[in-house]
Amino acid sequence: MRMRRLEFQDVFTLGRIIEKAKLKEDFVRAYKSGREENVSQEDIGINVIFAMLAGAVKEGVEQEIYDLLGSITGMDADAVRHQSIPDMLAQLKQIAKENDLISFFEYAKAAMK
Repeated sequence: MRMRRLEFQDVFTLGRIIEKAKLKEDFVRAYKSGREENVSQEDIGINVIFAMLAGAVKEGVEQEIYDLLGSITGMDADAVRHQSIPDMLAQLKQIAKENDLISFFEYAKAAMK
C-alpha cells in the first residue's frame, strides 16, 4: 500500500486529537518517567498505549483518528474503522518507518533537555 508522507498540517490535526482526548498530561508523565532510572521503555510504551486508548473513546476523537489515518493511508475513514488490528499495526509501523519518526522523537527529546 502506498501511503503519503506526513505533512506539517498533520501536526495540527494530531494536536487537536491530543487536546480533545486530553492526552497532554499522559504524554508529559511518560516523558518524565522515561528520564527516571529503572523504568523500562516497554513500561512507558504500555502506559502511553493505554492512555491513548482511554482518550480515543472520548466523543469525536475516534472519528478524527479514522479521518487522519485514512488521509495518510489513502483509505476512506470507514475502511480504516473496519480493518484488522494486525493490518492497522503494520500500517502504523510503516508510517513510523517511512517518516523516520524515531529520529524525530529523539530530536524532540534532546530539544527538551
